[in-house]
Amino acid sequence: MKRYFMLVLLTLFVNVSYAMTSMVADSAPVQMTVIKHTTSKAYVVNAVFDAHKKEVQCELYNIGTTNIYIVDTMGNIMDEKHIETDEPALVCLSSTFCEGGFYIVIESECVYAEGFVNP
Repeated sequence: MKRYFMLVLLTLFVNVSYAMTSMVADSAPVQMTVIKHTTSKAYVVNAVFDAHKKEVQCELYNIGTTNIYIVDTMGNIMDEKHIETDEPALVCLSSTFCEGGFYIVIESECVYAEGFVNP
């Protein structure tokens, strides 16, 4: 009986560990290319694509009034957010309606950056 109980616990542990690993492995950083910046202040523009949730998380800091877009390969805006980022901000955008690859565009008064996601 003890062996059976230990086997069930071990199997449960392996399944939970695998599920947690696969969720973590679904997130990947997006290579953001800063095309223009007109500030001498330190700023942050990072993006991570979570394939499991089908969302993009953008970490922004010190770039002022900002528009963030998800644009499909045909040029259609699939999701957008408008924020003030003089303080650190984490912005989430949905990519559930994107079929195939899409662009992330971050546009502010002092920074313009974009990156491409090919899930």
